[in-house]
Amino acid sequence: MSKIPWVLRWESVHPLYRMEAFFIGHQRHKAPGSDYNSLYCHSQNNVVQMYYSQYDLDRKIKSSPAIFKNKKKIRQYFDQTRVRIVELRELTETIAKQIKKISNIKLAAYYRDIIYRLSFLLACYDLSRPEFFVNVEKKIKQFLLKKKVDHGELNAFFGVLTTNTTSTLLDQEEIEWLQIVLRAKTARPHLNSPIINQLQVHQKKYGWIGTSEQRDPWSVSYYTKLLLKDLRSPASNIRERIKNKIGKKKVLIRNQKKLLNKLKPTSEIVFLCSLVQEFSHLRLSIRLSWIENGFLMNGIFREIERRFNLSRDTSKSYLQKEMLQLLEKRRRVPVTTITQRKRYVLILKNKSIKLYCGKKSELFSKILLPKINYHNIHEIQGNVANPGFVINTVKIINALSKNQAKEINRMQQGQILVTGMTRPHLIYAMKKASAIITDEGGIASHAAIISRELNIPCIIGTKVATKVLKDGDQVEVDANNGVIKILSN
Repeated sequence: MSKIPWVLRWESVHPLYRMEAFFIGHQRHKAPGSDYNSLYCHSQNNVVQMYYSQYDLDRKIKSSPAIFKNKKKIRQYFDQTRVRIVELRELTETIAKQIKKISNIKLAAYYRDIIYRLSFLLACYDLSRPEFFVNVEKKIKQFLLKKKVDHGELNAFFGVLTTNTTSTLLDQEEIEWLQIVLRAKTARPHLNSPIINQLQVHQKKYGWIGTSEQRDPWSVSYYTKLLLKDLRSPASNIRERIKNKIGKKKVLIRNQKKLLNKLKPTSEIVFLCSLVQEFSHLRLSIRLSWIENGFLMNGIFREIERRFNLSRDTSKSYLQKEMLQLLEKRRRVPVTTITQRKRYVLILKNKSIKLYCGKKSELFSKILLPKINYHNIHEIQGNVANPGFVINTVKIINALSKNQAKEINRMQQGQILVTGMTRPHLIYAMKKASAIITDEGGIASHAAIISRELNIPCIIGTKVATKVLKDGDQVEVDANNGVIKILSN
C-alpha cells in the first residue's frame, strides 16, 4: 500500500454507512467503470477525503475510448441507472412512510436492499468522473481546431456543443420558486396564509436539497428569509428571470443547431458531444438521488435509534453487518467503538475492504499519504469549464466549512466561489459568484453546467485551490487559459 501514488480526488461530507456502500459498490465491480483496484478514504467527523491510485486514474484514461465505443452498453448503462434511481427513491420513501409499523426483522431485510441499491448507484457515478472524459474532450477540441475555430472561441464553442438542454430538478425548483415570489408580490400582505402554505409545500418538495453537505434541510424559515429578500426585486425582474430560465434552454438548442450546421461534424463527434450532455444530466440526477436517499434515511435512523435507545446519528456509524445484527439480534455496537469512528480510514485493495479507526487511522494517513507544501504556490492551473476573465476576492465554501449555510449568506455579490466541487445546495452561492473555481470536476460536472448557464468564468479540476487559497485573497481568474493568479493575500 505504501508504494501506491495516492491522489486526492474529492472532499465531501458523508456518514460512514454511505461510504461503506460506496466501497461495497466498487468491491463488486458490477457498474461500468467502477473497477478501481485501490481506494483510500480518510474521514474526520464525516468530512471525507477520497484518494484514488494514480495507476487506476491512468488506466481509466486509456480504457475510456473502448468503454464509450460500445454504444449499446452505454445505452444500457443510462437506462439501467435511471431505473435504479427511481427504485431507490421509491423503496426508501415507502419504508420512511411506514417505518413505525415495520418490524425489526423486516426492517433488516429492507436495510440490506437499500444498501445494495445505494452501493450500485454510487458505483454508477464513477463513469462520469473526469478521468473518463480526458480523451473525449481532446477529440472534440481537436475537431474544432481542424475547423479553424479561433483559440479564443474554442472553449465557448466546446461549452455550447456539450451542454445538456434537458431541464433538471434544480431548474424546476427555481422556476416554481420564482412563481411563488411573483404571487407574493401581488399578495396583501406579502406573507398571507396562502403564500405561507405555498412555502410549506415548496419546502416539503425541495427542502431536502439543502442536506447535500449538512444535516438539516432547507426549512420554511429559510425560504421565508429568501422570499423577503427576493421581494425587493420589481415584479418585472422576477418575470424576466422566469422567462430567461425557460428561454435559455431554447436559445442553447438553437445555438447548438447553428454550430452543427456550420461545422458539419462527423457522426463520432456528434455522438461524443451528446455523450457529455447526457452524462452531465445523469451525474446530477445520481447526486440528487443519494442526497434525497440520505434525507429519507434520517427518519429511518431516528426510528432505529428510538427503538434501541441509541444517541442521535450514532446508527449512521454502524457498518451494514452491524446494523443487521442490531435489528435481527439486538446486538449493539459499544459506544467507545462508535466514538473511535469519528476518525477512520477505509481502504479497498484486491476487492477487500478494511476499516481502521481512531489513532490507527491517523497513523495510516501519515505513512501512506503524500506530503504537499501549498504555501509557495502563487499560480494555479485547471481546466476551462466556461471562459472569461475576472479579478475579485475569494470566498471558500467546502466540506471543511463548519456552517455552509452561514458562509453562503456571508458571501458577497461578485466574490469568487472556491470549493472542492459544487453541490446542489451551493446554487445560491454560485449565483452570487463572479467566477467559480473547483478542486475537482470535469466537463460533465455540476460546476461546468451551472457556470455555462450563468455565463460566468469557471475553472475546474485545479486539485489544490481550496488548499492554496483562503477567504479574502484577491485573485485573477483567467478562464480563457485555465490559470488563477494570486494578486494579494
